[in-house]
Amino acid sequence: MNITVIECNDSQLTLTQRDANGEQHCVSEPGFAYVEHHEIIFGEPARLQAQLNPAAVYSHYWQRLGYQDIVSDHPQVRHYADLVYLQLQHLLSLVEPCEEVVLVVPPSFSAAQLSLLLGIMQSCQLKVLAMVNSVVLVMSSRQSTGQQIWLDIGLHHSECSRLNSGEKIIFDRVDTYSEQGIYSLICHLARWLNQLFISQCRFDTSLAADSEQSIYSQLSNILAKSTSSYRISIGDREITIKRQQLNQQIDIFFNDLIAAVQRFSDHSGNKVAISARFATLLSGTRCADLLAPVPAALTYGQVLNQLNNISQLATAERKTSISLITELPLAAVPPVTSASTISHIVFNGQAYPLTCQTLFLSDIENQALRVINDGCNVAEIKKVGLQWQLSCLNDHKVVLGQSVIAQSRVLSCGDEITLGQSNSSFTLINVHQEL
Repeated sequence: MNITVIECNDSQLTLTQRDANGEQHCVSEPGFAYVEHHEIIFGEPARLQAQLNPAAVYSHYWQRLGYQDIVSDHPQVRHYADLVYLQLQHLLSLVEPCEEVVLVVPPSFSAAQLSLLLGIMQSCQLKVLAMVNSVVLVMSSRQSTGQQIWLDIGLHHSECSRLNSGEKIIFDRVDTYSEQGIYSLICHLARWLNQLFISQCRFDTSLAADSEQSIYSQLSNILAKSTSSYRISIGDREITIKRQQLNQQIDIFFNDLIAAVQRFSDHSGNKVAISARFATLLSGTRCADLLAPVPAALTYGQVLNQLNNISQLATAERKTSISLITELPLAAVPPVTSASTISHIVFNGQAYPLTCQTLFLSDIENQALRVINDGCNVAEIKKVGLQWQLSCLNDHKVVLGQSVIAQSRVLSCGDEITLGQSNSSFTLINVHQEL
C-alpha cells in the first residue's frame, strides 16, 4: 500500500511519501502564514515577516484549530481552519498527487479539533485511512516497559505525555505547557538580548521592526547551539553571549517542565524520552542528564512498521467515523537500512539530529550550522530519496574526505566534511541507541 503520512506538529509540518521505487520523499515547513490582500505565504518566508508585518502573520492556527475569526481582506481566509486547509493544499502541491493518507496528530488536539481536521482532509479530496496519536507511534518503537514519559515541542507549547507500556504502548494523558514552545522561547530570548543591547550598546532593538526581525532571525540559528559563543550584530552594534548564558535562559524559560522531568526521574529512576527537536534546546540545561533523545526516526518508516496494526485498529474502530488510535503493540525493531544510515551530524563535539529539513553549512562565525538559506552559506545537506546529499553553494571550496567536491555527492556514515576557508569540520554518524 502506498500512502502519504501527514505529521501535524506546527513546528515542523511534514508530508512524507514513498515512490514506486520505494524511495522516501518529504516536504516540511513550520506553521506560519503571511496573509495580506490577495497574497498568502507559508512556512519560513512567512516567519521572516513576523516582526516586519506582525498584523499579517499568523502562527497559532494549528494549535488553536477552529473557527476563530480572522480579520483579513483575503477572500479565502475567514478562520484559523481556512489557514490550515490552505497550508495543507500548499504542501500537497509540492508532492506527488495522493488520495490516501495516515494522519499523525499531537496528543493535545481536542475531539472537536480532530473532527474539524478530518473535515479539512475531506475538503482536500483525501481519504484518511487512520489517525494516530503521534506519541503512541513514536513510543511503540521503543522496547521499554512500565510508565513512560515523552516530551515534544510545538511553536507555542510543549507537551509532557504519559504512557503505559507492556505488550502494548497505551496513551494515558498529556500535560500541556502553554506559551512554552519554540517560537515562544525565541520571543523570550529576543527580549533578553534586547536588554543586553540596551545595557551594553545603549540601543533598543524593539524600536525598529527591521532590527527586531534581525534578532529573531539570528536566534533561529543560535538555537542550533553549534558553538560555545555567539555574536549578535545589528548594523555596527554587536554583543557576544556564551552558550552557558543561553542555556541559563532556556533553563529559566522551561522551569515548570524541567521540574516535572526531575520529579518523574527521581520517582522512577528512568530517563525521559524526548524528541530530537526538543533535545537540542534542552541540552546543557539542569535536566539534560535525565533525557534520552530518541534518534531522528522516520515517521514513514514507523508507520510502515505498524501499518498492519494501524489498518486493523482503524477498521475495527471505524463505525460511522474514524477514531483516534491511542494504543499500539510494541513494534518489531526494523533493520538498519540506507534510510537510517546517517542520523546525526557532529560539530565541535556535539551531535545534531538530521531531519527532513535541509541543513546549511556556513563559514560565518558562530553560525556553522544553519536552517536559513540567505546566500551566505557554503554548502547544503538535504534528503534526496533515502539518501543524504551534499552540495556546494556559490562556488565555495568544500572537501569531502580528502577530495574537493565540484558537484553533489551522496553522503555515507563516517564521512567528514571540511569547509575551505574556515576549516570547520563536520562528521556524519548513526545513532543506533538512545544517547
